[in-house]
Amino acid sequence: MAKLFPPVIEGIVPAFYDNSKGEISITLPFTMNRAVSQSQVKGLAIKIKTVQSSNYLYTGTTEDIFNFELEDSCWVRFNISKEDVPQMKIGSSYKFQIAYIDKTDTIGYYSTVGVGKYTVKPNLSINSLVAG
Repeated sequence: MAKLFPPVIEGIVPAFYDNSKGEISITLPFTMNRAVSQSQVKGLAIKIKTVQSSNYLYTGTTEDIFNFELEDSCWVRFNISKEDVPQMKIGSSYKFQIAYIDKTDTIGYYSTVGVGKYTVKPNLSINSLVAG
């Protein structure tokens, strides 16, 4: 069976940060490839590389796909243990590529590169706001 063609991601992806479990939570929006049917996809794989040297930091998989029924508005979440990527530092940018995993657990072709920044979770407040 042939490998699945890659999903489409933008060149710039949203910033990411640690979740409440202390994992690095990376959420990537993507568009389904027109040559791939939703019924062919079991999950997605990810490759993370440094921006400067393109050294591989992490490869992994997930089945945590959202809005999958809307082909033009999908996103996938990868929750990665900090122990798996101790070299990732807050304030640095990283390259991401994703690929479909088919029903036979074969990883397809990887997408083009998207770049995102590892940051701290935003904390928003309004000083003069009084609940009433």
